Amino acid sequence: MGSRAMGRLHRARWGPHIEQWLDEELDSTRAEAVLVHVTGCRDCFRDLEALVRLKRSLSRLEGR
Repeated sequence: MGSRAMGRLHRARWGPHIEQWLDEELDSTRAEAVLVHVTGCRDCFRDLEALVRLKRSLSRLEGR
């Protein structure tokens, strides 16, 4: 399997958990696992940063 395919599988596995972590929807055990993963995975950290920016932008739009 190529690196792009592996990247897609990785994001498919962690992406939903990262969003749930950001929305505080995970139990403490899963939240800790996601936090540990994100701090050690550059791609997932970037995905988290992008989600934070998106949520901030949406929040500003809702406030108008």
